[in-house]
Amino acid sequence: TMDVRSMGDDNVVVIAEDDQASSAWPAWKHLLEDLADAQPPPPSAKLAYKNLGDAGAFRLAELLRAPLADLTVLDLSCTSIGSSGAAALASALRTHGSLRALDMGSNAVTDSGAAAFASALSANSTLESLCLHACLIGDKGATAIAAALKGNETLTELNLRQNYIDDAGATQLAEALQGAR
Repeated sequence: TMDVRSMGDDNVVVIAEDDQASSAWPAWKHLLEDLADAQPPPPSAKLAYKNLGDAGAFRLAELLRAPLADLTVLDLSCTSIGSSGAAALASALRTHGSLRALDMGSNAVTDSGAAAFASALSANSTLESLCLHACLIGDKGATAIAAALKGNETLTELNLRQNYIDDAGATQLAEALQGAR
């Protein structure tokens, strides 16, 4: 199989998987370690469909503190990340000073992960775009995000399509967006 990722100058680099690679490590571990060791560090990483799971999300959260502290765009859509992995990434996002766009679409973030992202949004001053499309978020998660939006001045794009947000959560989001104008 092949791993495709975008590097520093936005050229696409294709890395063939080593046939001799140790099967003791999950595939995501090789991928994340290669990403961490890249010189120069890439400004963006598209890891969509890489099946990181929560364990991969925990490792990625560590890498976001360093050596991926300058990452500006991160696509983690469809990577089998659950609420605990989302919470770990959200914790790293609180202090990450470069990330402008994060796509968590089609992961099982749930309300608890959404609350963790809401907490991160209240501390983060660089994130401009957050995609939580189809992340099993309900009214509790939407309400937490709405509260965070009231104090966040940098987020300009929030995708919450195809979640389980009813009138109560939608009302909270609408009120937060009205107050932001």
